[in-house]
Amino acid sequence: MDGERWRRVETLYYGALELDDGGRRSYLRKACGDDLDLLREVESLLDVGADADRGEARLADLLSEARRDQGVQDAGDNVGGEESTAGPDPPRTPGDDHRRLGPYRLLREIGRGGLGTVYLAERDDEHYSMRVAIKLVRRGLDTDDVLDRLRRERQILAQLEHPNITRLIDGGSTRSGQPYLVMEYVEGRSLLEHADAQRLDLRRRLRLMIDMCHAVDAAHRRLIIHRDLKPTNVLVTADGQVKLLDFGIAQLLDRDPELEATQPERRLLTPAYASPEQLAGEALTTATDIYSLGAVLYRLLTGSVPFPGTADGGAPNSRREPPVRPSLSVADAPDAESIASSRGLSPAVLVRRLRGDLDTIGLRALALRPEDRYGSVTALAEDLQRHLDDRPILAKRPGLGLRVLKLVRRHRLTAAVMALASVGLAAALVAVLWQARQADRARVEAERVSDFLTELVEAATPEAARGEVVSVADILDRGAERIEGELAEEPQARARLATTMGRAYGSLGDYRQALRLHRTALAIRERRFGLGSVEWATSAHEVAVSLINLDEADQAHGLLLEAEDIRRRSAVPADDLADTLNSLAQIERRKRRPKAAEAYYLEALELYRRAHGERHEDVAGALYGLGVLKFSQGDFPPAETYLADALQMRTETLGDDHPATLNAASNLARVLRKRGQLSQAATLLTQTLAIQRRLLGDRHRSVGAALIFLSKIRADQGLKAESVELLRTAIPIFEGAVGPASFTVATLTADLGELLTALEDPETERTLRHAVDLFDSLPESPESARASELLGSVLCRRTEVAAQAEAMTLLQTAIAARTRLHTTAEDLWRVAAAQVRLGQCHLHRGRSDAARAVLEPARAVLVERFGADDPRVEDVDRWLATARR
Repeated sequence: MDGERWRRVETLYYGALELDDGGRRSYLRKACGDDLDLLREVESLLDVGADADRGEARLADLLSEARRDQGVQDAGDNVGGEESTAGPDPPRTPGDDHRRLGPYRLLREIGRGGLGTVYLAERDDEHYSMRVAIKLVRRGLDTDDVLDRLRRERQILAQLEHPNITRLIDGGSTRSGQPYLVMEYVEGRSLLEHADAQRLDLRRRLRLMIDMCHAVDAAHRRLIIHRDLKPTNVLVTADGQVKLLDFGIAQLLDRDPELEATQPERRLLTPAYASPEQLAGEALTTATDIYSLGAVLYRLLTGSVPFPGTADGGAPNSRREPPVRPSLSVADAPDAESIASSRGLSPAVLVRRLRGDLDTIGLRALALRPEDRYGSVTALAEDLQRHLDDRPILAKRPGLGLRVLKLVRRHRLTAAVMALASVGLAAALVAVLWQARQADRARVEAERVSDFLTELVEAATPEAARGEVVSVADILDRGAERIEGELAEEPQARARLATTMGRAYGSLGDYRQALRLHRTALAIRERRFGLGSVEWATSAHEVAVSLINLDEADQAHGLLLEAEDIRRRSAVPADDLADTLNSLAQIERRKRRPKAAEAYYLEALELYRRAHGERHEDVAGALYGLGVLKFSQGDFPPAETYLADALQMRTETLGDDHPATLNAASNLARVLRKRGQLSQAATLLTQTLAIQRRLLGDRHRSVGAALIFLSKIRADQGLKAESVELLRTAIPIFEGAVGPASFTVATLTADLGELLTALEDPETERTLRHAVDLFDSLPESPESARASELLGSVLCRRTEVAAQAEAMTLLQTAIAARTRLHTTAEDLWRVAAAQVRLGQCHLHRGRSDAARAVLEPARAVLVERFGADDPRVEDVDRWLATARR
């Protein structure tokens, strides 16, 4: 039977699989028509026991036979690998129709492997349009335990952001419980195909390998081990960018020791690239990925795998002896001429280039015992870069002669001149020795940091956790405790770790812990490098960012100004200075100095574009800041333009479910609200909030901000009771994030009091008194004046003399504060609005003349600012009419 017919069988098989018995019969009779052979074949597959896996396995065998009959060969290395095919239309799947999964429309099959089938799909709802790859996990892996792990781990994996990692975007399950995963879609060739097709030389192959190492290291820092690194899990785009596939998927679906013990065929690995401990079913650590990287490097350089018996899925070698050196592998290869030619070399030159450093690096990564390999992926990448730079590698400790030889190779002209002056040569040798000592110190520090992080990663593995659910926050807490004691004698390593972990805490919304760690790093670097150093400026910037997140902008301002001065005077990367300018712009915006804020944002935007080009996440960050600034000024058209551009750019560069993308969506919804598009704003914000809660949990500050924005929209829609509940949910989030006595909490409490006033809720006065009390311990601000106005207006309606007297005091205090704060012509209307509240209070007390004396000048200001037809002016006219009567 030909391949086309079997693809038809496949489509019908999957379509029927989702239906009950009655629906299945009707569906097949209609689909097969008079083709009884087709009907019998599909029914026979469905009857292969109740176990759907057996039916799918049988179907896969038949399809493979059909492909071979047509001369179609399987691509991919083997177990767990993806088969690159130009497959048929997707099978019937649950969703809105037979080609949809939720908001995604399936286009065609693009791969098949041990985990299931991969489809090219497109998200085409009203908010985003983007192409993705959807992996429909094969049946048999859809146990309750696996589904529970998918949900529990998705938040961690969704935050795995690196330009060389294909991100996990989303996930879920079909109506029948079959899991699926939504991933970034990448157009490119596999690592080996790209390297050979482009005839890349060794240097360019090593650069690809270094990019791959950086991606794996980023995952290890997120406590994720890949477990199945191999060339077909690495794509290279047309512009040469490396993209790793399936990061974390093996970890999601391969963590049940009992499942592995009873069903070893489910262990997700590829023998040619699997470590000895992985083949033996032992506990896995980051060293497992280091071994696989060594195997990929070996194949990339030599054209063969370290243990040829496993190249095509055969039985794994016993791995009792180390592999043949890469240089000898090429020398003994029967197709050495072809291998060397694809690298632009002759066999003799290729062998010579591999001999020495590359032999040593490859065998160190492929050591049989995990403890004999590189201590971290960073160390492997560093040695590859050292080889490219013609510096001594760290896998072996070179003698002084070799160090000098490497130095001479890098600086041939300088060495020749030095050779003419014996005194100069002696001085140069001293310099070489000093540089070597500095390099050794840096190496020791890097290895100590890597070892520390590796230990933290390994503490999260199932073998170490022993059934305990270990979160990222748990790992960070343990690390924060340990660096206080274990690294007391290693201040530089401690500072680096404190900075890394402080940033991680900041991402999780724990700004207080982030601040504590960044202050630790700042103190160390101040003692080591001095106040005016670039290193000090780096930590000062991080401390300031944490302070801004904690609403301590005044403390942050001085640090940022010093960091700005240092970074302007020093040769730092442009985006480092831009980061500081961006943070300064935030402070100026919060202090209501829009011109200064805009100047900072625009300079940061220019620096980011100079460093990264037009389409980059940092560029989007500056656009986002400009959008929020314009929104705060009430200039909504440019605010919408900036925020829409930021949202689109962040969606392209970070994905539609990245926290930064979601923040842009939230603020765009705020602009839509102000422009009267309440329905669109509510829809966008409701969907954004749902994703934020799934990714970040219910206590994250970004979730609290979205709740506040949605509360305001509901209030505008007249749904004030719902608005109150949303705000009551948001306030505890900010009390935990920035403290119960912070400016943000005081402002939100005043907002809640204003809503309760409209509902005539009995909790109104108590809530507003709490807001005023909070503001009493904070600097004077327009928000503190507003809280006094609101409480004054409520008390003025009371009949007690004491309450009315207190109301007058509060309103007069608010007017005085407004007068001090609003000194520009465009802001005088805010003082007039406060005076209107005082006039209303006079009316409540029966003092018509006093009311007219306040309301008439206030009306004149409002008319000049908004015109006589403005609703605010019309309200004043009604109160004046009452006063005149």
